[in-house]
Amino acid sequence: MSRGTAEYLVSVKLTNGSRGCKHFRKIRAGESDCPFPSILGFFHESDDNISYLEISKLCATCCHDAVPDGYNSWSVSFNEPQSDDTHSNTPASSLLDISPSQEFYPPIFQAGTEIFAASRSAVNSETHSAEPARVALPDVPDAAPAWRWLKSERKPFYLDQLHLVKDKSPMVRQNAARDARIAFVKSATYHQHVKESRAERESAEMEEAQREQAQREQVQGEQVQREQVQREQVQREQVQREQVQREQEKAEKEKTDKARLERENARREKTQKEKTEREKAEIEKMQKDKSESEKPQREKAEREKMQNDKSESEKSQREKSGTQESGRPNSERERTESENSGRRKSSKEKERGEEAGREYAKNEKAKEDDVDNVKADEDSLQIPKDNQPVKPVRFL
Repeated sequence: MSRGTAEYLVSVKLTNGSRGCKHFRKIRAGESDCPFPSILGFFHESDDNISYLEISKLCATCCHDAVPDGYNSWSVSFNEPQSDDTHSNTPASSLLDISPSQEFYPPIFQAGTEIFAASRSAVNSETHSAEPARVALPDVPDAAPAWRWLKSERKPFYLDQLHLVKDKSPMVRQNAARDARIAFVKSATYHQHVKESRAERESAEMEEAQREQAQREQVQGEQVQREQVQREQVQREQVQREQVQREQEKAEKEKTDKARLERENARREKTQKEKTEREKAEIEKMQKDKSESEKPQREKAEREKMQNDKSESEKSQREKSGTQESGRPNSERERTESENSGRRKSSKEKERGEEAGREYAKNEKAKEDDVDNVKADEDSLQIPKDNQPVKPVRFL
């Protein structure tokens, strides 16, 4: 059994026949050194019933031992401001005359008359037959929640309704008013619990609100950070796309420029080749025309040479035949004429040879000049490297 329960109170403290302790000098409510009201309730440890004790049955030591950790209380009067004067005998008819509700407190036994489930009290058998009192909860808003709080605490307690186990005499009403004031000052009241709970709840709600606010701010911060990261990622991707696009455009432009340059080079090469071929054909035609124009002169020169040779041959034959007919007259003169004729013939042949040589050299020189001009033209028509512009060629 635990201290503060009805079982401990009855088994350890109520050991004499008058359902009290054996010690002298009992405690009295209202005395300056007494922190208890005149009546207290105790919960049963073995069942759901409760017991009440008039503290005048115990001495101060036994009373403090039976209530080791103080007691809880609730009174209708706690809704109004209380006076610190615990000796006041102000009537409190409203405390006991409040309309009852439909809900009842558990059976209330006088301490020492109970039959506990675990053991039987040592007092005489006649007291065991006492019936418990049944008291209804007052019809006020705080009655039910206050009783639930008292049960959850399981400590000794004070209620105004504990006085209703007796008759509502003026003395009982005065005691109820006095006990309410004592309990208000000396005990842990339900209203204090409500205030503390409200404060704790408000504090908890405030902490929860702060946590939620912090979480929201954290979430917002993370959201802002994610959005910033996403924006930066989008910007990087945009920059990369633009860079890739610029590189592609540059490559495409280079490819287009290269293709255009190749086409232009091919067109220039083709044009230059065609021009070179035309100029070469013109040069060949000019050479051919020149050769054709010089052919009649050569033929004429050859004909003249052949005629001269023929004339000289005929003349020589005539002279020879004349010599034979004259019988070799004036041999000296003939020999001289023959020598002079031979010299003239040799001189003419030499002159014709020199003239033919000069003509041949002239023709060869003209051919070489034509070839040099063609080479110079071809060199001047070469395709320039590194896309250098083509220098114009002047033809005379």
